[in-house]
Amino acid sequence: MPLFRREFDEDKTYRVLPKEFGETEGFPIAKFKLKQTAVLIVVIFVLFLGYMLFQYRGAFLNPPLEIISPKDGAQVLSSEIVISGKTDSNATVYIEKKCCFG
Repeated sequence: MPLFRREFDEDKTYRVLPKEFGETEGFPIAKFKLKQTAVLIVVIFVLFLGYMLFQYRGAFLNPPLEIISPKDGAQVLSSEIVISGKTDSNATVYIEKKCCFG
């Protein structure tokens, strides 16, 4: 401890960092944090909106429907028709009966 006191002059100031790091007016930290926070909030909002649209896409878009049989434009002469196809497992499919016998 006495050696430290002998080597250290209390009247002199020593700089550990360059003087640019001590100046806060050249680099406004508050504005940087405000911009960073605003960007983060916008990104979180866009991600949340995208997630909500993905989850509720069924309310806006019709589920895909692929009819395997009978083929489009095929003429069926039987009174019973078997229709097969693929769609979303939660979808409900209604078939309208039209009769066009001449």
